Amino acid sequence: MTVRPFLDASFIMQLHMLCALPALLAAPVALWRRRRDRWHKRAGYARVTGIVGLSLTGLLIPSGQLALVGHLGPIHLFSAIALVGVFDGVRHARARRFVEHRMALEATCFGALGLAGLFTFVPGRRMNEIVLGAPSQMGRIVVGCGFVVLAALWWRQRRGPAARV
Repeated sequence: MTVRPFLDASFIMQLHMLCALPALLAAPVALWRRRRDRWHKRAGYARVTGIVGLSLTGLLIPSGQLALVGHLGPIHLFSAIALVGVFDGVRHARARRFVEHRMALEATCFGALGLAGLFTFVPGRRMNEIVLGAPSQMGRIVVGCGFVVLAALWWRQRRGPAARV
């Protein structure tokens, strides 16, 4: 593990990576805490703030060779979808539709933090270097294992009662 790739990154990239921290750290509490109490709400606020920051800064990061429109590429769809999902989840919570709230924010977490987060470990990406050291092919194993874990979590969540909040 090395912080050199983080320090060498542009300010917007550093901000993007820092926004991921509260979203990642608060996600388990917000998702798996059974009661709607102040810890669930605090974790939810931290996660939503992190995902909004992550999405907005992500839209500012150029897509490089994969750019389709200006500097935007396919990866930027995760940002747009995450913003819509967070907006939807908050709207449902305010309307006290907690089943829809849970579904919207679980899907947002799965896509924004799970799928998009796994792609950051592909060899050649900055998080691959930060977490695994020098550009490492080990990222392929991390991505593969991550997909298995995400699939298992998704399956576990879906087999429970739909009304669980």
